[in-house]
Amino acid sequence: MSEILKNIGTVFQQGGPVLYVLLGVSIVSMTMSFERYLFWWRLHKPGRRGWVDKALGQLKRGDIEGARSLAAADTTLYATVVEELTRARLTDSTAVGLVEERRDQFERFNGALSTIITAAPLIGLLGTVTGIIRSFDIIGNASAVRDIPGVAQGVSEALLNTAGGLGVALFTLIPYVICKAQSDRLLSNIEALSSAAHQGRAVPSPVPARATN
Repeated sequence: MSEILKNIGTVFQQGGPVLYVLLGVSIVSMTMSFERYLFWWRLHKPGRRGWVDKALGQLKRGDIEGARSLAAADTTLYATVVEELTRARLTDSTAVGLVEERRDQFERFNGALSTIITAAPLIGLLGTVTGIIRSFDIIGNASAVRDIPGVAQGVSEALLNTAGGLGVALFTLIPYVICKAQSDRLLSNIEALSSAAHQGRAVPSPVPARATN
C-alpha cells in the first residue's frame, strides 16, 4: 500500500501543479456523478416500469382514487407527478408545466458535468504547454546536454497532464451520457402519464339505468 501511495506521489510530483488541479476537478466530477447515480437508481430501479404501467392503466380508466393510492405509497418524482395529474385541471400544456417545474431536480449537475467534459482537456493542455516550455528552457541553456533528466521531466509533465485531462473528460462523459438517457426516459414517462390522465378525464361517467315500470 505504501509503495502504491509512493508511486502516486511521484506521478503528481512529475505532473506539476496543473495535475493537482485535474485531481480536484476529478473529485468534483466523481462526487456529482455519484449523487446522480443515487438519484436515478432510486427513480428507475428495477420494478419502475411496472409501477408506471400500473399508473398509466389507472389514469386511462379514470381511476383517480387508485392512482392517488399508488402515488401515496411512493416517494419519488413519479409519485408527485401522478398526484398532481389527479388534481390538476388538465390542458395540452400540463406535461410541459410538470417538466419545467421539476427540471432543476432531474437535470441537476448536467451543466457542471458538461463543463468538466469541455474544460478538463483544456486544463490538461495547459499542463502540456508548461511542461514543453520547461523542456525547451533547459534545451536552450548551454548545460542542456548535461541535464537530460530535466528535459525528460518536462516531457513527462506534458504527457501526464495530457493523459490526465483526457482521462477526466472521458470518465465524466460516461455518467453525463447516462444522465441524459435517464432524463429522456423520465420525460417520455411523464408525457405518457399526462396523456393517460387526459384520456381518463374524457371517459364518460356511467349513466344509471332507468327504472322500468
